[in-house]
Formats: sequence, C-alpha cells, structure tokens
Amino acid sequence: MSRAAADAWFDAPKLVSFENRLTARFNALGQIRYPQVLLTHTDANIPADGVGVIPDALDRVTSDNGDGWGKISFTIGGPWFAALEVNNYGSSKGQGYEIVMYVREGGVLYRKARNRGPETERESDWAEVRVL
Repeated sequence: MSRAAADAWFDAPKLVSFENRLTARFNALGQIRYPQVLLTHTDANIPADGVGVIPDALDRVTSDNGDGWGKISFTIGGPWFAALEVNNYGSSKGQGYEIVMYVREGGVLYRKARNRGPETERESDWAEVRVL
C-alpha cells in the first residue's frame, strides 16, 4: 500500500517539476555537479502504510557544499507519501543523479531509485532495505 501510494503521489507532473529544478541548480553550479539533497524525513517519520507525513528535515544541508531543499526551491504542500533524497554522481560516463524514495510498509523499509544520467544500473524498483 505504501509503495503504490508513493508512486501515485510522486506522479509525472511532480517528477518533471523536480527534475527541472535539479537541472536549474546544476546549471547554476556551472554544470560541475548536480545537487546532493539529504533525506526529507527523519527515520522515525518516514511515511508508512500509505499514510502521508509532513517532512520534518527539509532544513538539513550537506556539510561539504550546503546543498539542500531550499537551494532547489522545491516544495510539495501537505503530507508527503514518500521520503525523498537526491544522490549525485560523476563518472567517466558523465554526470547524473538518483531520485530516491523511501517508505515503510508493514514495518519494512523500502527504497526505489530513479536514475537520471548515464549509469543506468542505478535505476531500481521498490526493494527492501536490509540493514547489515
């Protein structure tokens, strides 16, 4: 239920808006790198069992470059049905990023990554997050 709710919530219009803002920030950074944006929710507040939750960590920024949600000017009013983060990467293939969603369903944490860049192996459907 949580995974389906997250997919429906982060629909095409939201995804396109998000991607446009990440590209704008990439351009503002001189196309050196995409922004790295930390998780929108604390661990205890990750949306669970199809219930939306207001993000409680939008003010977190990376320690090395100060990237954060404010720098990409992206907000979604109301409760979110997934916690989001953005992981950037640079490789010999080029620059890219992953938009990662997290939800809990029946007490199990799930992760889904949408890759935007040359490393296609970074794309993944919902999978259980296993703690070692």
